[in-house]
Amino acid sequence: MPTDSQEHPPTPRPLTAKSSLHEIAFGLGAALFLGTLVLSLAGLAARWSALAEISTHFRVWYALGAVVATILLAAGLRWRWAAAGLLVLVWHAAGIVPWYLPSPPANASGPEIVLLSANVNADNRSYDRFLALVAAEKPDIIFIQELSPSWAAALDALRVEYPHYVLTARTDYFGLGLYSRYPLENVQTEDPVKSDVPVIRADAMIEGRKVHLINVHLAPPEGAVLTQLRYKQYAWMNGYAASLDGPVIAAGDFNCAVWSPLYRDLARAGRFENARRGRGMLASWFPLPGGQYLIPIDQILGAQLQFTRAKIGAPIGSDHAPMVAGVRLLQ
Repeated sequence: MPTDSQEHPPTPRPLTAKSSLHEIAFGLGAALFLGTLVLSLAGLAARWSALAEISTHFRVWYALGAVVATILLAAGLRWRWAAAGLLVLVWHAAGIVPWYLPSPPANASGPEIVLLSANVNADNRSYDRFLALVAAEKPDIIFIQELSPSWAAALDALRVEYPHYVLTARTDYFGLGLYSRYPLENVQTEDPVKSDVPVIRADAMIEGRKVHLINVHLAPPEGAVLTQLRYKQYAWMNGYAASLDGPVIAAGDFNCAVWSPLYRDLARAGRFENARRGRGMLASWFPLPGGQYLIPIDQILGAQLQFTRAKIGAPIGSDHAPMVAGVRLLQ
């Protein structure tokens, strides 16, 4: 015999506007959380996959995604999901926050050496903007990437203030330039991995001390050929940086963010400090509306010296932002 509940099943509660908003918030938050989580986990395979290595470049954006996802999941009253979003946020924050914490003071001496590094973009014709940046910042050493013949000609005026220079202007995107107020010795421009992509190496005599300089434009992870070249270049950089004795400044377009294992291995091998340390992300590539940039792939690194400051310089019409940093040599 049917029971009352069988004869009269409970009527579903009507979906109110409030509950509908909760469901929408949950749906959006879950989609954003799962996407962020998948991309985050991909980075764990960065040592074995070029695509996974690329995924490590966007940790700031994953952190922002986790923030928004957590807020949406909490608005949807899905507390376990929100807790998971918070864990992803903490994971990425652990790789971002230390870049904003000041480094311990070092025993540095002598005058500040001002450095400027810029990928000027070989297709860019805003020569005057770059020269205005040099005039404003008054760097002592300038590292230039994507130096084309037209850029080399436009920068002839720099030779008055910077009588010591090395140029490897090219018609592709791998030309380099190094301008210095200090005398340069032991200059080398050949490609150390036999791929026809130059690297500038030189020793600057500063305050009676030899400082090793390295200017690079390392290959981007685009296609099989450039990706393999990228790994060869980083392997060479690791060995070369580890072999150097004395102060070292390495600058350029590394096509690699600070969370990549390629960068971490190089920093460890060369005992490098990054000019960004204590000064935030200073993203330098992929321009966004409003003059901001997406990821930090241009680097100024140093060993046996202390960075006194670092910043993103004024725009020069390139798809990369220039970096300006100050250093002092350790005693």
